[in-house]
Amino acid sequence: MSGPGYHGRTHLPGGTDPIDFTSGLPVGVAGLNGTSQATPGTSNTLTLAFIDAYWNDDTVFGYAEVSGTTTKRAKYLTVKQSGVYQVHSMVAWGGSVIDPTTDEPFIETVVWFPSGSTEDTLINTFGNGAGSWMQEDVNPITTTQRNTDEGDYQALFSVNTVNLDLTEQGETEFGFGVAIGTANVVTRFFDPYLTVIRLGDLMVEQTIA
Repeated sequence: MSGPGYHGRTHLPGGTDPIDFTSGLPVGVAGLNGTSQATPGTSNTLTLAFIDAYWNDDTVFGYAEVSGTTTKRAKYLTVKQSGVYQVHSMVAWGGSVIDPTTDEPFIETVVWFPSGSTEDTLINTFGNGAGSWMQEDVNPITTTQRNTDEGDYQALFSVNTVNLDLTEQGETEFGFGVAIGTANVVTRFFDPYLTVIRLGDLMVEQTIA
């Protein structure tokens, strides 16, 4: 009677013939601005900058648009590979509540094109063509506070899935950021948080027969 097969176990960590492999998905995190800023009002947006950035894969992530002297800040967490990304955006703020009965605060996930140093708003996220998921004449994806109870929490969240083809965008890397907007000029300590996860390779559109 033959014994159990041990060959596969020799390739595990701690085995006699381990095989290196990547554990988990590539993840990048950026956050915490920590300075008082004023929104532009009239429902325009302010793209917030980050002090801290972390990631587990240098081949995927970076940062861009650095400013500041003693404390460096970056506006965008960048990605260097095409693929499917999930982008989690959040903005929290300190101080008094922005009353949503008189001024509905909202956030937008924004994208950055390094070739022209231009920013746009992320809208429809499933198509990978330049005109299919970023159009200036279409309302952006936003998260908005619309009543007093929601205003008590002083934070907004947004989650988007992006099928990003860098070749179609004409870029070798691509940036993600987060912006906050208000109808009136509002000054607060705004704290942005951004998590970008590469879920896998590009999706292919299917025909429903």
